[in-house]
Parts: sequence; C-alpha cells; structure tokens
Amino acid sequence: MAAIATGIPTRHLGQVWPDLWPIIKPVYDMQADKRDLLAGIYGRDLQLFAVFDSVPIAVIVVRLWLVSTSGPTEKHCRIWLVAGVRMTDWFPDFIAKLIAWAKVEGCDCLTASGRKGWARLVRQYGGYRIADEDGMPAWRLNLERAH
Repeated sequence: MAAIATGIPTRHLGQVWPDLWPIIKPVYDMQADKRDLLAGIYGRDLQLFAVFDSVPIAVIVVRLWLVSTSGPTEKHCRIWLVAGVRMTDWFPDFIAKLIAWAKVEGCDCLTASGRKGWARLVRQYGGYRIADEDGMPAWRLNLERAH
C-alpha cells in the first residue's frame, strides 16, 4: 500500500489524535511557540494533515496567516510542524493536496523553513529559497489564487 496524505477533519480528530500526537510531540516540544494544538485545530487557526501507510507515518501541522509587506497583504499557508518517516515516499501526494487546499483557502503562497531536504523537494514544484530563519533555510512556493 502506498503512503497517502490526508487532511484530518475536526470531526475525526478525537479518533486519530491518540495515534498522531506521539509522532508530532517531539517536534512540538522543540518549538518556542507553544500554542495549544488542539484548540488551534478546532478553531481552524491550524490544519492537521497526516500520512498513512496502514498506520500513521507522518504528521504535518500548517497555519494560515496574513502578512503585510510594502505591497498588498498576502495570505500565507505556513508549514509549521512536520514529523514522521519516509518523506520522499509521501511528499508528492502531500504537497499536491496541500497546494489544492491552500488555493481553496485563498492563499497566495506556501512557506516553511527547515532542513535543506525540504528546499530541494519544494524546488521541484517551483519553490525557491527566500532567507534563513533560526539558522534554517526558508522557502516560498507561490500559488495562483483559486477563484
């Protein structure tokens, strides 16, 4: 069975959270931002994705935010937390689903920072490096807004 990425609807969160939390907890514990994950997901400030290959193998948390720069305000879909195994197996399915979801949400771009491997993978989809954040490469992938 191939690894399949999916967004987790809040109505199913109670069923899957006990299996997903142990995967994402080590990454969450390293973050300075200790927002309440469950409250953020239920409040739609955060979106939970998971990758399954009969069992959960990866968990991804994204957040939406408005960014004001010198130009017009943009809506960013930020990949915030990622944990799991076999990223090269599930990344194409995940990024395709995340792009589609972010477009529906009216986002202008996907952004993230992390290990160099992320930047290499995202480059295949038109992403590019924008800076370093906390000593890690950051990248951006522009989206066309869905209408």
